[in-house]
Amino acid sequence: MWKTTVSDVLAHEINNPVSFIYGNLQYTDDYIQQLLLLIKLSAIAMPIVKISASSFSTHKCDRTYRGNCA
Repeated sequence: MWKTTVSDVLAHEINNPVSFIYGNLQYTDDYIQQLLLLIKLSAIAMPIVKISASSFSTHKCDRTYRGNCA
């Protein structure tokens, strides 16, 4: 018959989450490396284009169109 002591319970409760974290570190590292690679590849495939205010044409509102005319 097993006799459980308070120290046994405490040791188990501390060891269980530590083992869970330690056991998943490699998977987490692999996932993060793949995620960083995906971010790099998406930055190459879709570069961020900086648009300046001068690149927009300024025109008068067309009153024949009932859109947002100020």
